[in-house]
Amino acid sequence: MTWTTAELAGLVAESDGTVDPRIYADRALYDLELEKVFARTWLFLAHETQIPKAHDFVNGYMGEDPVIVVRQPDGSVRAFLNQCRHRGMQVCAYDSGNAQFFSCPYHGWTYDSAGALISVPMEDTAYRNRLDRSRFGLVSVPRIEVYKGLVFGNWDAGAARLSEFLGEATWYMDTLFDRTPGGTEAIGGIHKWSIPCNWKFAAEQFASDMYHVSLTHAGVITAMTDEGIELDDPNFATRGGLQFRAARGGHGAGFYFGNHENAIIGAIVGREVGEYYNGAGQQAALGQLGDVRARKMGSQHMTVFPNFSFLAGINTVRIWHPRGPDRTDVWALVIVPKDAPEHVKEGYRRGITQTFSSSGTFEQDDGENWTTIQRTLRGTMARRTRFNIQMGLGRADPNHPEFPGITNDVYSEEAARGFYGEWLRMMMTP
Repeated sequence: MTWTTAELAGLVAESDGTVDPRIYADRALYDLELEKVFARTWLFLAHETQIPKAHDFVNGYMGEDPVIVVRQPDGSVRAFLNQCRHRGMQVCAYDSGNAQFFSCPYHGWTYDSAGALISVPMEDTAYRNRLDRSRFGLVSVPRIEVYKGLVFGNWDAGAARLSEFLGEATWYMDTLFDRTPGGTEAIGGIHKWSIPCNWKFAAEQFASDMYHVSLTHAGVITAMTDEGIELDDPNFATRGGLQFRAARGGHGAGFYFGNHENAIIGAIVGREVGEYYNGAGQQAALGQLGDVRARKMGSQHMTVFPNFSFLAGINTVRIWHPRGPDRTDVWALVIVPKDAPEHVKEGYRRGITQTFSSSGTFEQDDGENWTTIQRTLRGTMARRTRFNIQMGLGRADPNHPEFPGITNDVYSEEAARGFYGEWLRMMMTP
């Protein structure tokens, strides 16, 4: 099916607060969003600490395009399409490492870490030395920028700068990525798994959905509460908070008010982490971020449009890689304060592995929800029945005195409307 402009316009009705569920299930829409969204917006590629030395590399994806992210000898970062210019074979199969050269296993074309084609087998006899190697280097990602250790790439050479794309979202991103003076680092490698659902279910939840926590995760939270750790309100329902929506860009976040993190983080990733977060870590954050972000915001979830998400405090970071309208590859990293004690870093790694990893307790709750919805969308009538995202409709505040951007109550779907609104805008823009 080829979608007309008029048909695309009807998929998301922000003012009405409804979405057409075909956005999660239609193959033609999926192919279109690879072109219209993933091929021309800023995408998270890596954390700088994953490639600290010259020629260090890590493999990643931009949509379904595989890329190699490489630290250059001058300290800069570049990224290349992981595709040999001869017959399209991937030139690097390793997840990460250090290499000055990448050689295609098919015919042996070899590229240096700056993407230049430097060697072709039998170049003199097979090509009579007429091959113009300068034309056939690895395809370079034209735009690479770094924010607080986060490496982003964009295939669109004419796109706005990363700082403009992120806008006021950086104020919320900094609650994790600039909480202490030492910055952050990635530890423990990358957890990778695949789930049979559309990537937008996960990205939207991390942008906008505090609503599910007290129901979906109540059992796990109760079971994991250690002796001596008291959750002030196990159902979370009485805690106030706000949800953030970017004025443009589709980014969203939500958080509770109040300093409850010792109990919550202690229950999820361990007592030692909770004590650090509310002790030495919080003192460092006060000097770095100020009182509002250091002490007033808790249990923050966030998505940087389209597919980069994290939970601040818990410190699990996600990339939702699309693999079809009904499949997502989940890549999860543990990001910790670089200046935290080693036992705290290990506490984060161990606690996240138990809760927010491929076999994590919280992960099973979320994955079951998303995959069940996707199975339901196999039905004809299910794909015709619009979904409701009306929570908080008409109650947005664009001028909060403490929190930038558009805000609403923590139990709202303000950020979901912004997420799908940006998705539609990009889908309809030539």
